[in-house]
Amino acid sequence: MKIFRKTVVFGMLLCGSLPLAGAACAMDSRRDMVSDTVVINAPASQVWDAIKTARAGDPRHRRIVSNQGPDYVIEETFTKIPALGNVNCRYAEHEIADKKLEYQMISSDKFVAFNGVWELSPIDTGRQTALKLSSFVDTGLHLPFADKITKDNTLRSVDLRLSEVKDVLARSAQTH
Repeated sequence: MKIFRKTVVFGMLLCGSLPLAGAACAMDSRRDMVSDTVVINAPASQVWDAIKTARAGDPRHRRIVSNQGPDYVIEETFTKIPALGNVNCRYAEHEIADKKLEYQMISSDKFVAFNGVWELSPIDTGRQTALKLSSFVDTGLHLPFADKITKDNTLRSVDLRLSEVKDVLARSAQTH
């Protein structure tokens, strides 16, 4: 266990931990990211607000630990991860309002890496927004098909989070 901790600390030093990972680590994970995009019939500012509402909408599994301006620390429990069970993860988020939200793992009890980005692109003269979520997860498991299982599970999570944002906007439209 001591060697593992030293390796994780060395990896964090090598990659950088905050604000976001260094270029070498970001490049490695970008090629293995999974992503999906949805087009939402709302301007980027409304989609941005919906992302933030969805983030705060599940306090049993996700909570804001701290924030300072555009920088947040989030603590999240991912449930029923194949071969891992429940996973606790603390990560940093950096916001560029109405455009981008990047996140990078600070620590986890089981993940080796967790990072990604939400990207908002106005389309149709700003009446619609293309919302793209890209994510990379490394479980550290060295089992047959572990990478495929992790990518499939991550893509399901990406799609679920995109759906949550659409649901927040739909509920908001119903109340107005």
